[in-house]
Amino acid sequence: MRLAVFGAGAVGCHIAARLARAGIDPVLVGRPPTVAAIRTGGLRLVSDAEDFTVPVSAEDDTCRLGTQDAVIVALKAHTLGAALDDLVPLVGPDTVVTFAVNGIPWWYGESLAMPVAALARLDPGGRLKRKIGAARTVGCVVHSANAIIAPGVVRNVSSRNRFLLGAAAGSPHPRQAELAAILAAGLDEVGITDNIRAAVWEKLLHNLAASSIGCLTLSRADQIASNPGLAVLYRQVLAEARAIAAALGITLPDDASERLAHMAGLPHRSSMQQDLIAGRPLELDAQILVVRDLARALSCPAPVLEILSILLEARTRSSQGSST
Repeated sequence: MRLAVFGAGAVGCHIAARLARAGIDPVLVGRPPTVAAIRTGGLRLVSDAEDFTVPVSAEDDTCRLGTQDAVIVALKAHTLGAALDDLVPLVGPDTVVTFAVNGIPWWYGESLAMPVAALARLDPGGRLKRKIGAARTVGCVVHSANAIIAPGVVRNVSSRNRFLLGAAAGSPHPRQAELAAILAAGLDEVGITDNIRAAVWEKLLHNLAASSIGCLTLSRADQIASNPGLAVLYRQVLAEARAIAAALGITLPDDASERLAHMAGLPHRSSMQQDLIAGRPLELDAQILVVRDLARALSCPAPVLEILSILLEARTRSSQGSST
């Protein structure tokens, strides 16, 4: 299988490194500095349990690669539109594409009776739907905490790394099982779910709460869990998000205590918080604002989420203003 990992950030580098070590030959698409570093010194993955470097094919021009059998898109959700023209040369009629992104994915409303207008910010102008399409897409939810510590070097801090695949459109992609088998050869845990949207919400609940609180307070996951006031706020955000999911037909358990207990041993910053500290744009649309938009469209009260959205948008404007 000709496989491209499109995006050499933390998740993309993690996936490419583990697949390459398993004998699979992915090509990793990234920016020129990262590609140059990988071509020179290989791709290194560091964790508490292991530290290895593998040679990985790396490319910064997708026109030189041509059509792939499978493409794993590992980008920030808000960068997908700008990267689409570089993604298209990799995608042919039979290519399977999966988006390993955080938050509500652009394809979420496909084949569903729901307020699709509330999802408009995820695919402005419908370009992803036209050029990629949900029928070609396999949904993906990634549970894996990673951070880039240098070009071509990624640190993995998860005790478990789980990857769930599922149908984005009405029925599974014909190559979904084949893609899952390829990924399972190198990654820790790979599964197929018949309800990928429920899996999206299961992860989103934590990201929505931890990322918003973390960006506003600069607290790590363990610091949120150990601060009584922040822990209460975390529970409130989860409760509102569960109610929004329920209005969409997704029933999720009240597992805030279990989530906080897990966070207590995790001195990790969310990807959104890492972006804030580094001065990069935040994934507000897919992780925060679209959930608020859905709450409004569904007439589902979410006062805490409304306040957090206002504060995060103001924080973003302030950060952008200070950098100009």
